[in-house]
Amino acid sequence: MKEFKEKGIYYSRLWNIVESDKWANLAEESGEGGGKPSKETRRKMSEKKKGKSPPNKGKSPSEETKNKLSESGKKRPPVSEETKNKLSEKRKGRISGMKGKKQSEKTKELIRIKAKNSTYSIKHYKPTEEDKKNMSLRRKEQNQIYNKIIYECPYCGKIGKGNPMKQWHFNNCKQKGIKTHD
Repeated sequence: MKEFKEKGIYYSRLWNIVESDKWANLAEESGEGGGKPSKETRRKMSEKKKGKSPPNKGKSPSEETKNKLSESGKKRPPVSEETKNKLSEKRKGRISGMKGKKQSEKTKELIRIKAKNSTYSIKHYKPTEEDKKNMSLRRKEQNQIYNKIIYECPYCGKIGKGNPMKQWHFNNCKQKGIKTHD
């Protein structure tokens, strides 16, 4: 172990790691290892970094890097329901970061453009013929179930099935608001 410490000190002096821009060391190697830097050391580190951009600023990750990140994410185990519930409870009552703020007209316009060009935009979604056919079939199935249910209007007492009852009775009933004398 002593040999390693001596080698560390030797190379620290040989390469002048404190003065060189190639090294981040602000103090000569003591061979004792790292540890938490002092306030003075942190101040020096801050001064040395001022005005310099991070080495990866403005660069996009390569396809290889993106694939590696994607694969590592797929290996991650799924989040348990217990964890989801804990996170949900923790977030409850938080105030939105946009509360009390208004978006600028420029931001609103950018959102509009993005929504307009989005393939997921409901407003600009144009269903294919197959989509229309599937929607029609689903609607027919729902109506068959819906029209089997018998309803009674609470205002006039009329009994009937499905959509006509919903259209002409309940909140739209002519007898609504008229008091009957028993």
